[in-house]
Amino acid sequence: MKENNQVENTLLEINNDSFNQVSLHEVDEVSITILMDNFIDFLLTNSEHAIRPSLIEDEKIKLLPPPIAEHGFSALIRIGKYTHSQGKQNEIKYDGPNKPSVDNIFLFDTGISENGIIYNAKVFGVNLSKIDGIILSHGHFDHFAGLVNVIQEISRSNTTSGIDLFLHPDSFLKRWEVFPNGKKAKMPFLDENQLKKVGAIICFVS
Repeated sequence: MKENNQVENTLLEINNDSFNQVSLHEVDEVSITILMDNFIDFLLTNSEHAIRPSLIEDEKIKLLPPPIAEHGFSALIRIGKYTHSQGKQNEIKYDGPNKPSVDNIFLFDTGISENGIIYNAKVFGVNLSKIDGIILSHGHFDHFAGLVNVIQEISRSNTTSGIDLFLHPDSFLKRWEVFPNGKKAKMPFLDENQLKKVGAIICFVS
C-alpha cells in the first residue's frame, strides 16, 4: 500500500509540473474549417456548431466544385481575440461585423496526398498564405504527406522568410508496417532537411 501511495504521489508531482509548464491565453472565438476528411456529403445542413455552403442561390441549386475526400485529415484553425479599448474595460473593438480584431490562423495536419488540401483550399476560397503556422499532430504519413507542397505553395505567395512548423521530435522517426506473416514495409517519413530547404522553421513541442 505504501508503494502505491508513493507511485501516486510521484505521478501527481509529474502531472503538476506538466500543468505548470502550460500557459493558455484567453481567446474569444475559435473556428475550424475542415480541409480534408474521408467523407463528404453535399446534402448536410447547418447545425448549431457547423456552417456549410448553401446549395441555393437566386432560387437555383448551386454546387461547389466537388472537394476531394480521402483517408487522412487536415483542418484550418482560426483563433480570434477581441481587443478592448484602452480605459474602457467592457468595450470591445471590432474589425468588422462580428469579427475579432486579432486573428491567428493555423493549419492542422496536411492530409495523405501531396496536393489534396491545396485543391480543397482553392475550392473553399481559403488562402493558405495567410496562415501563421502549421501544426503537425504526429508523424504518420496520412497527416503529413501534403506538407512539403503546402509549404512551397505558401512560399510562392508569401514574402516572409519561412513558415513555423510545430511538431514533436518523434515525428521524424522512421516507421515500418509489420504484417502478421513477418513481412514489413517502410512507411513514408518526414525529412527534416527537406522541410527546412523549402522554408519550414522547425519548432519542437512536447
